[in-house]
Amino acid sequence: MYRFDGAEYAIRRATCGGTICDPYWCDTYNGGRGKELFWWFEMEVECADPYEPAPSVNFDGVFIECSNWVQLVGKSVEWSSAIEASRETRYGWTTTYDCSMVVRGRLQIVERNSCVLRVIAQGEDEWENAFEIDANYRFEGIDVRGTERDDDASFRERLSQFLSLDHLAQQPIEQRGRYESGVQMAECRFLPIA
Repeated sequence: MYRFDGAEYAIRRATCGGTICDPYWCDTYNGGRGKELFWWFEMEVECADPYEPAPSVNFDGVFIECSNWVQLVGKSVEWSSAIEASRETRYGWTTTYDCSMVVRGRLQIVERNSCVLRVIAQGEDEWENAFEIDANYRFEGIDVRGTERDDDASFRERLSQFLSLDHLAQQPIEQRGRYESGVQMAECRFLPIA
């Protein structure tokens, strides 16, 4: 179930996961902030009218403390401003014709079936559009970002600072683009094992 501004929409796809930013990026471009595990929840929505945008709600800066991803059930986060002050990150945004930050919200993980998490969320964006979500999100794993200087062990070590490696399978390191400084970006995904 997904309601936005009083209307109900069908969810085509809902996914979630976690990200740990590259410490080089954090230090060089973000004032040393962002070296934490944050969780994201995204959706694709169907709209009956092909000429109207389907409004969606996405959360990309949710901080949930837990020691193992299979223990996310029962965890919740609630906020009453668009920006998490101590981290200077937004909690999420809505998209209709334009983007708007979620200024008030609550997100709770209420159930897990293998790699699918049932999430209940509600809140409001900057334009006072209220939303309610009760949907199943497929957990896609954790992305740990780094640079060409990282190896399998450094990616595992960085993730283990926030989350147990149990129930996660490390994938090969992928090289990405380059920062303005010329340093090569890299990323390592840890897929869930239910």
